[in-house]
Formats: sequence, C-alpha cells, structure tokens
Amino acid sequence: MSSRIVIFKAYSERITSWFDLLKFQFLRLGGFIRFIFFSCLYSLGGDYEIHRCFAIRSRQDTRPPFSMNNAAEFIEHIFLLQAVLPYSNTATFNAPSWSISVEFYTYIIFGLIILLFKRVKTLALALLCTVAMLLLITQSTFGMEPVLRGLAGFFLGTLTAHLVGERSVSLPKYTSLLILLLMGIYLQLKMDARYDFVIFFLTAALIASLVLNTSGWLNNILSKKPLTWLGELSYSVYMSHVFIIWVATNFLKRVLKRTEVQGLYGAWATPLSLFETLVAVTVIVFLIFITSQILYLRFEKPFREWSRGFISSQKPT
Repeated sequence: MSSRIVIFKAYSERITSWFDLLKFQFLRLGGFIRFIFFSCLYSLGGDYEIHRCFAIRSRQDTRPPFSMNNAAEFIEHIFLLQAVLPYSNTATFNAPSWSISVEFYTYIIFGLIILLFKRVKTLALALLCTVAMLLLITQSTFGMEPVLRGLAGFFLGTLTAHLVGERSVSLPKYTSLLILLLMGIYLQLKMDARYDFVIFFLTAALIASLVLNTSGWLNNILSKKPLTWLGELSYSVYMSHVFIIWVATNFLKRVLKRTEVQGLYGAWATPLSLFETLVAVTVIVFLIFITSQILYLRFEKPFREWSRGFISSQKPT
C-alpha cells in the first residue's frame, strides 16, 4: 500500500494527456519483466508436467499432463489476464504473479480516472474503493476476488495519500509500532475469512502513521541498511520464493527420495526432523535472497533505468 501513496503523490497531477497515460503505464512494466522470467521457468518445469508425460510422478499426483499449466493458462499469463477474468485459476505457473496481473490493470484504471475525472478524481477513487470494499465485505465477489482485493487496497492507498497530504501531525513515537503490534495480533487471532478486509484499514493506518511522524520508532528501525536492502529486493523475493520452494521440494522428493505423507487437511508434505527443517529453511532463505539479488541487479533495476531513460527521450507527436 505504501507504493500506492508514492504513485498518487507522483502522478495525481501529472497525467494530463493520453501521452502522459502511455508513459505512466510503460513505466509500470518493470514487474512484467519479472513475471515473464519466472513464468518461463515455471513453463519449463511446469510442476513437473514433462515428467508426468513419462509417468514419473508423485503417488498422490494423478492429473493428466498439462491439465493445469496448459496453453490457455499460459496465454492468460502472457496478457496478464490470469487474475482479472472471473473465476480464473491464479495458482497456475508462478502463482504470485497474480498480483502483477491485478496491478497492471489497476494502474490503467487509476491513470484513466486521473485523466478523465480531473476535478472529481478523489471522489471517483473513493467511490471505486468503497464499491470494491463492500463487495469483499459482503463476499459478493462474483469470482473476481483478486481484482476486488487489488482495487480496494490500491485505491485505499491513494485515498490515504490524499488525506495525509503534506500534513504534519504530532503523534507519539510508538504509534506505528503499536499499530504493527495490532496487525500481528489480528493475523494470529483471525479465524474467519469474512474479516480479511480489516487488514486493509490496519495497513492504511500503519502507512499513515509512518508518513505523518517520520521520526517515530518504527521509522528509525525501517531506515536501517539491512531493512532498506530487503525493501529493494522485496518484490523480487515475492516473485521468486515459490519457485525456490518448488525446487527444494522436488530435490527432496526426486533426488533424496524422501517420502511424502498426507496431512490432516489433505496437503502432502515431506516430513523432516527439527535439524533437517532448520537446514532446509536456511538453505531456502539463502537461495531466495541470492536469486532476488540477481533478479534485482540484472533485470529489475536495469529495466527500470532503461525505461525511465527511454520515456524521458520521447515527446508527444
């Protein structure tokens, strides 16, 4: 949600023409490059679809080859439609990329609102946020929950940016930490999906408190170099972690020949001792950070710099 505040502050007054809208959308394509990279990896691995063609499969896996990660799903991913179509299966290929699908089209909606509803843009954003939030609260999502979650979170972030503005409010330095603690308690105690929407408002309150009081305790913690480094890698971590876990899981099953057992809720897992679990988690986290660092330095950062340079050199015709 913090990125929505940045987007609103940076572009709420700068999208004044269709050319500005095209520039804005082009700069949002950084995530698209990451998505293509990991979707290609998943298409090659494809949850071991190729191995299933040769009957090398887990005991519990009886699906026919390419029944899930098929051509239709791949086309949806190419056009970033996997999470915006009603009742879409967002778990295909690189599952976390559903957020890029939603983000891409949410940015288009945001840009169109800024361009077409200049004088009443805040009202339009508030209306869209309210409608999306009400549909989520009433669970009337019509198979479009990912889109509604994206719209509600994105436009609540933009409204938070508008309300906070350049205001400077005297808040206790512990305010942000207190809200973060409340978020942790909420996530631990929440048992019913009907109350998922509460996290939107807690997140908005947290971001607002960080912006309003820049000298707070949590602000100081977040400004430390290890956390700013992690912030740079955060999206690459998000995009790569499922793939790394998938590789580790298949290494245990295929190479080390560890057996799987079915858990209480039907999920299959490889049982490990406490020591083995600690080793596995350490290796997986290390590989996630290494992969994310490479992605950031070789894909994300260069493409972002190139796209900004390219856009700055373009002029409307």
